[in-house]
Amino acid sequence: MSSQTMYAEQQQVLERAVRSWDRRWRTYETLRWLPRSLVPELGAGIVIAVVSRLRPWLLPEQILQATAALLALGLIVMLGVIWLRPRPLLQAARRYDLLFGLDERVSTALELLSGRIQADERIAALQLADTRRRVQAVRAGDAIRFRLPWRDWLLVLALLVAFGLLVWLPNPQVEALAGRSAERAAIEDAAETLREAAEQVATDPNLQDAERQALLQALDTSIKTLEQPDISPEEAFAALSDARAALRQQADLFNQRLNASAAAMQSAAEALGELSPEIQQAFQEAQDAAEALQQLMNDLAQAMGGMSEAQRQQLAEAMRQAASAMQNANPQAAGQMQQAADALQSGQTADAQSAMQQAADALQEGQQAQQAQQQTSERLDQAAQQAQQAAQNVAQAGQQQGQQTQPGQSGQQGEQGQQGQQAQSGQSGDQAGDQAGQGQSDSAQTGGESQQTTGSQSGGEGDSQGEAGQSEAGGLGAGDGEGGPGQDAAGGPSSRQIAGQRNNPDGEGESAFAPVFAPRRIGGEPGSEQMALEPDSSSAPVVEGEFAQNPAGESVVPYNEVFADYANAASRALESDYIPLGLRDVVRDYFTSLEPSSPSP
Repeated sequence: MSSQTMYAEQQQVLERAVRSWDRRWRTYETLRWLPRSLVPELGAGIVIAVVSRLRPWLLPEQILQATAALLALGLIVMLGVIWLRPRPLLQAARRYDLLFGLDERVSTALELLSGRIQADERIAALQLADTRRRVQAVRAGDAIRFRLPWRDWLLVLALLVAFGLLVWLPNPQVEALAGRSAERAAIEDAAETLREAAEQVATDPNLQDAERQALLQALDTSIKTLEQPDISPEEAFAALSDARAALRQQADLFNQRLNASAAAMQSAAEALGELSPEIQQAFQEAQDAAEALQQLMNDLAQAMGGMSEAQRQQLAEAMRQAASAMQNANPQAAGQMQQAADALQSGQTADAQSAMQQAADALQEGQQAQQAQQQTSERLDQAAQQAQQAAQNVAQAGQQQGQQTQPGQSGQQGEQGQQGQQAQSGQSGDQAGDQAGQGQSDSAQTGGESQQTTGSQSGGEGDSQGEAGQSEAGGLGAGDGEGGPGQDAAGGPSSRQIAGQRNNPDGEGESAFAPVFAPRRIGGEPGSEQMALEPDSSSAPVVEGEFAQNPAGESVVPYNEVFADYANAASRALESDYIPLGLRDVVRDYFTSLEPSSPSP
């Protein structure tokens, strides 16, 4: 009995020692794996922050929350793996036998105590006593030392600094994210508004089944559209507009019914008002025609006994007219009025009084129904206004989102526009030079004459005046009028001047002279050199006057000289792809028919 007690005591000592070593080992593993468990989560947070900077994804607060959640999850997983993973006592004893150099004493002692190994009692006692002495001599702190993994913690610190910089530095995508968040919030509020409107429609007793089903279907379609995750503000606005239109249409339908009922009441009141001026005045002073008509029915039923036969017949006719007016607005009241009129016509006063009282009751019920319909119409109208306000909020959020991305696009558009203007200006200048050169070439071919001009065309439009002196720009424009003799760029003699207005067969329409002239000279700025013009030594008479206009409409250029310019322009057009193949023969035949029959004198 004493040996069993000794064995139990030995077993408790060994088990406590093994468990103590195991706790220390798990603590050591926790300290070693703690920084390593933080590295993947911080890396994921950095990736999230970088992606959020490249495109709109998450706000800085959301990045912090996501990264914190990942860190907490990583810590929980690490602690769970280390502390909650079961480890059998014998397996742990074998580990620590190797770690502490116990030569399998602890594991062997546990097997002896558990009966897995059969041994002599004396030998077992010696084995257990030796194991106990060695276990008590073990210093677990020397073999399992708590050391801080500085390299791992430096890596964690570097990742933490990078993550902090990515989160706290200004993010260019924050404005776009805020705009999207505002859009999503506006769309969610709009969906909630439509849900509330749908609940009101579903519980409204004044709506007919067909009207209720149509409204609920329209609202449900709009709500499903708004609940889509990738819906755009335009689609949300369209869905809200559809819901608003359905609500407004139903509210207008109720208003039309109420207006028709009010008009019917007014017609019935006018028909009964012809009985006497007092009744007519009472209807005019009444605030509510239905209430006044109801009171009149009760008064007429009480006063019927004192009426004469003629008054009863007149009342019967008025009741028929009132019943006809009330037929669509309140059929029940109209039927009672018709019965009262028939009873008066046949002299049945009691039946007429009863019918009038029932008509008054039907009018009261109709008035209550109209009030309920009025409330329903107001609720529908209010729901439509709320849907409209929600649509405006969505549109405003979408506009703010568009304005946030507009500055960059505006800068690009401005640069593109400026480049386009510069290119257009250069193209206009080139076209001006080409047109001027072509004009001079055509003029030389037609009359065998050359002209030297000092004018220029601005932007390829208009003709300049004066053809004397030398042209350093070399064929920038074509001149008009008369000028003195001069030399061209090649040094040739001046030719005979052609009087009259130059023609521009390649141009379109008629243009005015542009006085702005900005030539481009090689080797200096405008005005840096002075030009000396040769005196006019020709014997041509000097003609004074205004040649820019031709008020009389006289032709000063012979037809045979003008025709060549237009014929050449037509030939160039025929050679290009501007004129279709099927029309080229027509154009050629046309100019052939216009060709002058005899040369100019």
